[in-house]
Amino acid sequence: ITFDDVLFNSPRDIYGRGKSDKKHYSIGISYGEGIDNKFDSTRGIALYIQHVWDSGFGFQINLGAYGGGTEGIDYGYPDIDVTYVLPVIINYHFFSQDILTPFLGAGLSYGHYQSYKYISFAHYEEKTASGLAPLVNAGISVGANSPMQLTLDVKYFVNPAISKGNLLIGGISTSINW
Repeated sequence: ITFDDVLFNSPRDIYGRGKSDKKHYSIGISYGEGIDNKFDSTRGIALYIQHVWDSGFGFQINLGAYGGGTEGIDYGYPDIDVTYVLPVIINYHFFSQDILTPFLGAGLSYGHYQSYKYISFAHYEEKTASGLAPLVNAGISVGANSPMQLTLDVKYFVNPAISKGNLLIGGISTSINW
């Protein structure tokens, strides 16, 4: 038995008892909204592709964007816009053969942060930051081993340059599994 067997293969494969009946691939759509009061509007939408090995480890690519912003412009208060695109997540699915499957993951996304602080008419301070941003992902999937799956999750994007750019989004997604 090798390390690769333990990480990526089921015990049934290792000991020659046949392939698992687990669904390994998913393609789905995800929608999320902000669950903290930091921004006036926070939304995200993505098409995602996922693979989960028998061991419970998974890899997910999200083709979409998540963003938030403040909409009011008051003197002395910043107007903030933040966007995170194309999150890539490595996760672990606990009890991956069960109907309810909790998971925990971490990943990277490309983020852009922009802040304007209006001081007076036509005078403002601007801050911008862009680059790779880590994220943490946790949730629960219903029907992970069935042809259709429903997932509730939370994504927390961390802006490494400016903490005001951190974004917390709760989402719901549905996918087709095979």
